[in-house]
Amino acid sequence: MANVDGISAATESFSGVDDLIQEILLRLPAKSLMRFKSVSKTWFSFISSHHFSLLWHNHRQLSDPKVSGLFFSYSGPIEGNSIEYIPLKENLDHRENDSHFISRLPGFDERVLCSTETQLVGSSNGLLLYCHLDLYENHYRFRVYNPATKKFSDIPWLWDPNEYRSIHLVFDPVKSPHYKVVAIRSPRDSKIFCQISVYSSDTGAWRPSGDRFKVRPDTKFGDRVFWNDTIIWFYYTREASLCFNVEQERRFTIPPPRIRGRSLKPEDATFRHFGVSNGHLHLVELNGYCRTKIDVFEMERDYSHWFLKYEIDIVPIFKEIVGCNMDFAFSVFSLIHGEVEEDSVLVLNVRDTIISYSFRDNTLKKLCRLGPHAGYYPNPRLQRSYGRFDVHQYMETLFPV
Repeated sequence: MANVDGISAATESFSGVDDLIQEILLRLPAKSLMRFKSVSKTWFSFISSHHFSLLWHNHRQLSDPKVSGLFFSYSGPIEGNSIEYIPLKENLDHRENDSHFISRLPGFDERVLCSTETQLVGSSNGLLLYCHLDLYENHYRFRVYNPATKKFSDIPWLWDPNEYRSIHLVFDPVKSPHYKVVAIRSPRDSKIFCQISVYSSDTGAWRPSGDRFKVRPDTKFGDRVFWNDTIIWFYYTREASLCFNVEQERRFTIPPPRIRGRSLKPEDATFRHFGVSNGHLHLVELNGYCRTKIDVFEMERDYSHWFLKYEIDIVPIFKEIVGCNMDFAFSVFSLIHGEVEEDSVLVLNVRDTIISYSFRDNTLKKLCRLGPHAGYYPNPRLQRSYGRFDVHQYMETLFPV
């Protein structure tokens, strides 16, 4: 009902902008709309309004719901982190060998962007969250950024940097024009107790949510997603995963997945992907002695169990991209669910070549190439090891931050 009400409210005529102009603006990409803001004060107010932003968002969801691209950050044994973007909607065939086609995240301060202490830590419905550890002042800087409008807002971090454990961005424009940032932190004197705190862009302030809770000293809040109004921190161990319902501010756990009657092993975590796309929560793992197959599992909406969705033989993929030799590093970047199930694609990094695999016809498409810094190691002893890729699916939004 919120979605219908939002569309009705957004379609109300704006003073000074007739219906025909509204329909034209509604079909323009975000980049063009930013330019048309300068036409007049009326156009600026209209394009910047919450009503138009919501209408544009819903129109895009209905007419062109595809993911615009992938933002990702990399950190690993190679010196330096980077935040980069891979567009998915444009025709990349003629540029697939141009590593410079992967563009830097726009609008960030270059000094901060190139810092080894800068990392993309979250995204939600077109907004990005990144952090920077200021080594001179010894504190974290967090920023929510809208790449479409190139506007940002800094989020204060009120605590000691050593208390930081995890952070996530939550934004649902259909429910509210405001976003939330959810953080897990631990007191300096204890790593076995954690506290969840919530920041709201509506109030501009942090507040604690619930009581402190106990965790294992070696608990790592690594992979996290937002699904079913809930943030899920997935553990690659046999312990239950922590969940936090943002609307109800309720903390709970879900049992570890059992796939083919067995629990996941922590040592397999390097070869796995955990993510959400188009309302689906999925887990991708590689199986077999030589890891020649990719299994895609999906979680039931009630969190009851995982079920096998796809099984992919990756040997033909490797043969087409790099020949018969499979002794090199590769990783699963993202799984993008289409509106129609068969239109889903799997994005892989195979020897620094980003490719998409179509479930509909089992075809491959080369998207672009990464530079050597992005995770491929010439040293044969490291060929099967990638650094950490934190990949975020991106769709444009006009909502302010």
